[in-house]
Amino acid sequence: MKAGVLLRELWQSWRASLRRPGFVLLTGLALALGAALCAPLLDVFISSTASQARLAAPQPDRLAYIGPSHAPGHYTSISLKQYEQLRSLPGIASIGASTFFSQVNVSVGRIPLLVYAQRVDRGYLATLAMPMALGRYFTTAEDDPHGPRVVIISHGFWLQHFGGSHEVIGKNLSINGQVTRIVGVLPKSFPELSFARIQLLLPLRAAPGLTRDTDLTAIARLDAHTSFRQLGAEAALRMRLFFTAQGKHHFEKHPFVAEPLQHSMRPSAGGVGMLLGLMTTALLLLTGSNVVNLMLLRAQQHRHQLAIRAAMGASAWRLLLTALSDGLLIVLIGCSAGLLASDLLLHALAEHVASIGFMGASHVALTGSMVVFAILIALLITSIGAITGARRARALGASVASTQGLHGGQDARASRLSRVLVVVQAVLATSLVGISMLLAQAAYRSAHANTGYDTRHVYSFHVLPPRQLYPDRQSLAMLAARITATLRSIPGVDTDAASDLALHDDTDDYAFKLPDGHAATVATRAISRDYLQSVRLGLLRGRPFDHADFHDGAAVALVNAAFAKRYLHDAALGQLLGTTPKKGAPESLRIVGVTANAHAPGQAANPVVFVPLPMDPRSAPVYSNGLHFLLRMHPGATPSLASVRAKVQQTAPALAVAKLLPPSAQVSGMLAFLGLLSDVIATAGLLALLLAGMGLYAVMRVSVNARTREFGVRAALGASPRALFALILRAGLRPLAIGLVVGSVIAVLLGMAAHAFLLGLRGFDPSAMLLTWLVLLATGFLATLGPALRAARTSPTVSLNDSAG
Repeated sequence: MKAGVLLRELWQSWRASLRRPGFVLLTGLALALGAALCAPLLDVFISSTASQARLAAPQPDRLAYIGPSHAPGHYTSISLKQYEQLRSLPGIASIGASTFFSQVNVSVGRIPLLVYAQRVDRGYLATLAMPMALGRYFTTAEDDPHGPRVVIISHGFWLQHFGGSHEVIGKNLSINGQVTRIVGVLPKSFPELSFARIQLLLPLRAAPGLTRDTDLTAIARLDAHTSFRQLGAEAALRMRLFFTAQGKHHFEKHPFVAEPLQHSMRPSAGGVGMLLGLMTTALLLLTGSNVVNLMLLRAQQHRHQLAIRAAMGASAWRLLLTALSDGLLIVLIGCSAGLLASDLLLHALAEHVASIGFMGASHVALTGSMVVFAILIALLITSIGAITGARRARALGASVASTQGLHGGQDARASRLSRVLVVVQAVLATSLVGISMLLAQAAYRSAHANTGYDTRHVYSFHVLPPRQLYPDRQSLAMLAARITATLRSIPGVDTDAASDLALHDDTDDYAFKLPDGHAATVATRAISRDYLQSVRLGLLRGRPFDHADFHDGAAVALVNAAFAKRYLHDAALGQLLGTTPKKGAPESLRIVGVTANAHAPGQAANPVVFVPLPMDPRSAPVYSNGLHFLLRMHPGATPSLASVRAKVQQTAPALAVAKLLPPSAQVSGMLAFLGLLSDVIATAGLLALLLAGMGLYAVMRVSVNARTREFGVRAALGASPRALFALILRAGLRPLAIGLVVGSVIAVLLGMAAHAFLLGLRGFDPSAMLLTWLVLLATGFLATLGPALRAARTSPTVSLNDSAG
């Protein structure tokens, strides 16, 4: 076919479509609604389940993770002694180790910041072998326990705080109150091997022969003649001999392996990822069936013209070209509108996604891959629709001489296919709306559950005191007392308190000896004097901590009702809880009071032991948690971050204030994740409703147009407008009812599958399913209402018109 013919067909088709743009706009809207969510979700799902070649180091296929693994992709840290055994393995060109990330206080300007840092040994960067943006790797002297204090900063930290200046090398940072010299800047493509965005690298400074266990992760670069399997076998043998020499045999539970480092960079999608994948697939099928149905109905509306062209010898390619011309215009309109909607949606969700690390993502934005996904999806869907419509037009050409082929009601086969597609849309829409209702109810129940705390007018923040400045719990308690004293001078503060854990964090366990001789490992929280009052946690029996408990060193404790019931048969007062005898720790704690239960939203109340902040039985401060402060404000008063920072720096100038969170933000990470997931799937459910409604409306509209003469005959024979209205309403709601039944079963099965890994989600919720049915039926009624009213208004005189229908 000549280019001129192609351009002429394209121009004529576009001109005819734009003169009556209803079909193009409606189909483009259907495509836009699908692309608005499908492209971003498909991109996130693929990136979270497929192995990504994101490791930009030289020869990344030679880099390996070495260590114990209890399942593929699930690794366990090693001790310094174990790392020393691995360093001499044959087949290794170089090896390095890093610790788990932590936060440090950094003073760049006037205000200290809390940033993520990671400690690495001198071999870590050499093993990755990535060229530095500026400066150099750590030296052997700098990795010595008594070496000079140096730091390597990330590329982003360099740009943000130093403007990309090349004179940054040699400048000093204050890290945890200690002057530290910058010796290097990481490249922009430096791989993120942890879940946090690392901004500083510090020397490991591990002394040879160090006896204490250190949480290390080892990476190695293999030489050219060694495979991962060989290195893993060597590591397993070496560690078996090492553990046997020490009389330990637990190594058999977690064998040492050597696996490609890129595998450890693959985010785990898990059950949530599979749910999103199924949802994206359902939305794609719904969009596709809608567009295909609309293009098929378009072919039915123009069946007279298409059939004549087919009968006069127009080739299938010529008919297909006309349909493809419409499809190309739909792609242009639908993709443009859909990608614009995607960009707005991602901007709306960006901060929330980054704050909770949704599906392993630290940020979201419209990317080139999303644009390519959207265009490919749109081209595929419209091509299928064009081919289906052209095939039906070609079939009608064979019956061009018959009255039915030209003027009769509907193309029977096309009508059946359209109704099947409506049923498919109803099934998919019911599934999506049903699971979104289940998630919405789970999020609502969790957010509005009675947690036992009263956090109205309560604001929280935390600081991270460095070990060098605050070496024991006594110094931490004194710091907490000084900070709480200064915070009371902020206007509007009612009470304030401190704890070593965040409000809803009850995961820091300690093993106590019970009066009956058994042991119980429970959550232990060290609190300041006004903690219970600040969170309005009631005291059921006994007394709260008093002034003497904090200043005279009395070995006392409070327990919650769950602890008293489970371990002490509700007879807790006066009982003694034994502790592990260690230097500076009491041998036992006497229970002086029982508090009410409190728990994180959506979770059950677990046993908790409260101790005065300086008398924590645990042997060492938990520096990774820091100190968490609560401010209960008078109604109407709001503290500012600037005022809180000023008060903290009066006491401890080197400490950074991480965040000042309002009451609405004091929820668990799982609840925040559930809320975002609920919002995403609710958006998909809303799009599904719109798409299903559009599809049903289009089918019924074309059906009524094709059956106009039939309705005229019915009216002439005595059918009332009400009867005609009910006829179309039943015809429209019948496929919807079939889809509701099948879709409800699928939604329940999805809910039952998701029940195991989503907080507060019930596998089957009658109220959620009833609401789903009401919403879908209302959508179907509204979609059928217009065509039904038009049928009811059909005049009997239409039956006298030969061209009707």
